[in-house]
Amino acid sequence: MILRASTELMALQTFEEFTSGVVTQIARLLRLPPDGLFCIQEQLHNQENALFIVAAAGQYSELINHPLSSIEDASIDKTLTRALHEKRNIYGREFTALHFTGNASRNFAAFFKTGRPLNDIELRLLEVFCSNISVGLANISLVTRLHNSAFYDALTKLPNRTRLKEIIDESLNSTTSQPSTLALIDIDHFAETNDTLGHQFGDMLLLSVATRLQSRLGDRLIVARVGGDTFGVLGDDIQVNPAAVLAQFERPFSIDGQDVQLSATVGPVSYTHLTLPTKRIV
Repeated sequence: MILRASTELMALQTFEEFTSGVVTQIARLLRLPPDGLFCIQEQLHNQENALFIVAAAGQYSELINHPLSSIEDASIDKTLTRALHEKRNIYGREFTALHFTGNASRNFAAFFKTGRPLNDIELRLLEVFCSNISVGLANISLVTRLHNSAFYDALTKLPNRTRLKEIIDESLNSTTSQPSTLALIDIDHFAETNDTLGHQFGDMLLLSVATRLQSRLGDRLIVARVGGDTFGVLGDDIQVNPAAVLAQFERPFSIDGQDVQLSATVGPVSYTHLTLPTKRIV
């Protein structure tokens, strides 16, 4: 049973699929309904640790992407925090809390509503299976970091030039693509600002620009960072226009207590019906 469950888990490619698989496989291993949740513990910018639910099933299925502290049963948060602090599994009369070793900044834990104490065989099965899961989490975390490094900007977490080019290629090859426009946004005189106020200030400024573009445009359009101070906005012809993009720069950006007024240059191109290679666009 452990070999089959481990093999099925290792075949999953994404962190979301893997963690959901953990919940399903453990419930199957214990012959229980899948009433469980899987949490990740991450260190926030203020150095505090917080637990977030990344996979859940059964009575907890509506809690995915919620902080664990937001659920009504405070004992679950307390139990999982204890399991992570003591770095061990905790077995109760009607629940099981499992600890999985992570890296320096993140650890993992799972909680299952068992409704009964586990027997000796089940406890031993879980101990072995948890070791396999920890190995799988290390592997999937490495693959995720490599994927993010290749396709997403480290500072803003937006898609990078490579990922944007992939999206354009997919759209050009699609038979159902709608008329679309790519607008490249270049921040005016950013190099001078960066040299005058420092690279750390410049990074905060870029992050502020990315946050505004993503929050104002990201729900309808694709926002990417394609170069040092160059962003890309991709979407339909009506929504991607210079006036709409430049409107995001009318208000100053608040950086480290200072208001910084920026201007930008926008270059739009309609690409849906182009036959030229996409590298000529980006």
